[in-house]
Amino acid sequence: MDKKVMNAHLAKIAKSLPRWEVVAKLLGLESQMVKDIEDRYRDESEDQRLEALMKWIGKEGPQATYGKLYDVLREMGEGEVAEKVKELMRGARRSSLGPGTFTRLALMLILLHQMLIFLHLMLIFLHQMLIFLHLMLIFLHLMLILLLHLMLIILLHLILILLHLMLIILLHLMLIRLHLKIIFLHLMLIFLHLMLILLHQMLIFLHLMLIFLHLMLIFLHLMLILLHQMLIFLHLILILLHQMLMFLHLMLIFLHLMLIQLHLMLIILLHLILILLHLMLIILLHLMLILLHLMLISLHLMLIFLHLMLIFLHLMLILLHQMLIFLHLMLIIQVLHLMLIQLHLMLIILLHLILILLHLMLIILLHLMLILLHQILILLLIFLHLILIILLHLMLNLLIQVKKRRNTQFKLEVQRHLHKST
Repeated sequence: MDKKVMNAHLAKIAKSLPRWEVVAKLLGLESQMVKDIEDRYRDESEDQRLEALMKWIGKEGPQATYGKLYDVLREMGEGEVAEKVKELMRGARRSSLGPGTFTRLALMLILLHQMLIFLHLMLIFLHQMLIFLHLMLIFLHLMLILLLHLMLIILLHLILILLHLMLIILLHLMLIRLHLKIIFLHLMLIFLHLMLILLHQMLIFLHLMLIFLHLMLIFLHLMLILLHQMLIFLHLILILLHQMLMFLHLMLIFLHLMLIQLHLMLIILLHLILILLHLMLIILLHLMLILLHLMLISLHLMLIFLHLMLIFLHLMLILLHQMLIFLHLMLIIQVLHLMLIQLHLMLIILLHLILILLHLMLIILLHLMLILLHQILILLLIFLHLILIILLHLMLNLLIQVKKRRNTQFKLEVQRHLHKST
């Protein structure tokens, strides 16, 4: 423990040191030394405690530690003073870390930093080596791929030369089969078109049935009007029988009859207007259906034209194939022969792919257009029928309500007149 630091701490310890004689004896000072200190300083003061501590440090030297003093004070039961000694001990330990300690730590950190830089450089070198090895592996892999590719090209050329005639025969058979499939699909399209026409006829028939039902409703309504007229006629007979008694009542009845006739005329006019509107809507729908049918026929003609174009392309393909076969028979050099075989195969594959794609696209587009048009027609018909039915029901309800109101008014007037006459 540093003497300078201890001297700085001794004054603080001496101020609060209790029963210094006992502490000095427990720390190892002789009785004579304690007595000399008492004789030198007659009055008990801080100087005696400080002198005793200095004697203890001079006697024990490095063995005079804070820990020993702390243990003695704990044995005496002086806990507060022992805690102060412990705090001074901690402060002494912290103060022992001087500038030299921080310099050593800085040097150690610099050394560790240099070691980390060296390790980083080693890692970079290893990474570069790994990249070089990876590039070497890629180069070897590319070389192997090239060798294998060359071998495969040679083998494929040999196989193509050996199997050329078989491929030509198989391709022709496949073309014939595809042509038959195209014809079959064309027949299926024609059949679907006929089915659509049949469905259209069914829709027209249903529409006519709806028109017939509407006419039946109109006929029933006219019958009701006729019954109403008969009732009015009977009522007029009763009124004529009652004329002799009530002239004023006859006048009211006459006005009521005029109103009823006007009401009947209005009903007839409204029904005529509804019938005209319904007929106009039916005519417009039929015209729209005819136009759509013409559009379907035009699309069908376009499909037939495209099918003819496909057949023409197929014939051109066969002609090119025949020309290539002729050139193949005429040429003797094997290099030209191989080039012609490759060109022939590429042309056949490309033309067949184009034909298949065009045909599939046309079929899909036509089917989608037919389905969409059919759904639109069905929705339009349903919507128009619903609108007509709703309008008819509303008109009938209005007419029934007007009739009920007129009948109630007439009854009230008759009751009032009878009450007045009585």
